[in-house]
Amino acid sequence: MNKDQISHDDLVDELNNGIIKFFFQKLGGKLRIAHGTTNPANIPSEHQPKGTGTARNVIPFFDVNLQEWRSVSKESVVWGA
Repeated sequence: MNKDQISHDDLVDELNNGIIKFFFQKLGGKLRIAHGTTNPANIPSEHQPKGTGTARNVIPFFDVNLQEWRSVSKESVVWGA
């Protein structure tokens, strides 16, 4: 893969700024491609976050293609597109 690995902090920043395409290796080893965001302007009203809770070991994001919330483990390797 010729993509650049990005830190989890950079992923959080980019998700907050808009919709990004990124790749990550799931804990089971499979590679997943996602188009995600955490920016409320890019999330349909029916899927807006309802709470302020944060998970310690995952990075939640809204997958704009699947129209569902997903997450990336902080143990996963992440690449930018």
